[in-house]
Amino acid sequence: MSQIIATSTDRMQTDIDTLQENLDRMERAFEEAWESLDSLHATWEGPAHEELIEQFLEDQERMNAMMENLRFYLDEFINAKKEYVTSEGSVYELVSSMNV
Repeated sequence: MSQIIATSTDRMQTDIDTLQENLDRMERAFEEAWESLDSLHATWEGPAHEELIEQFLEDQERMNAMMENLRFYLDEFINAKKEYVTSEGSVYELVSSMNV
């Protein structure tokens, strides 16, 4: 018995848009945090300051890696939608060309 696989391209686009918006917000929030830390950096010295900067730099590396992974996921999701639309169109053309 065959199975029919289908998805909603509208829903896929909504998910793509939501992921893009959330990724953009994450990037802006991290930039704002860095700007705030940079302002604090100029007003404070000592071991606690150095530890905070070191921790923030480690967090920055992790955050950049996570955002890079999310960008890759977003690109793959966009590509999957394009492939689905292309395949759907090809199937439609094939079925339409059949004489029954």
